[in-house]
Amino acid sequence: PLGTPPPTPVVQQSIGGTLILHVYNPPATGWTVVQWQDANGGWHDVEGWRSQFTNGYVGWWVDPADFADGPFRWLLLDSENGDVIASSDPFQLPSFANHVVLIEMTLE
Repeated sequence: PLGTPPPTPVVQQSIGGTLILHVYNPPATGWTVVQWQDANGGWHDVEGWRSQFTNGYVGWWVDPADFADGPFRWLLLDSENGDVIASSDPFQLPSFANHVVLIEMTLE
């Protein structure tokens, strides 16, 4: 009817991708950080993508605006602010909705 305000639009959450690291034999105090590589080859921590393992896994949601960006890599640390004990090969972020990029590493 006239004078009725339009309905409030439904805001649909964007569907992103997922980045997962699975480490076999992770250290009990281990932490991970994701890094991105700049055009000069330097590596930089991704703000907020730093975490402990949960049963050998760490994962992050990737916004569609970042699809297919890269290169990135995972660093494994022996503790929250400890030494780097391993790094993954470079990879690209997921490139489409619901795409999962799984990186697996084995520590001996």
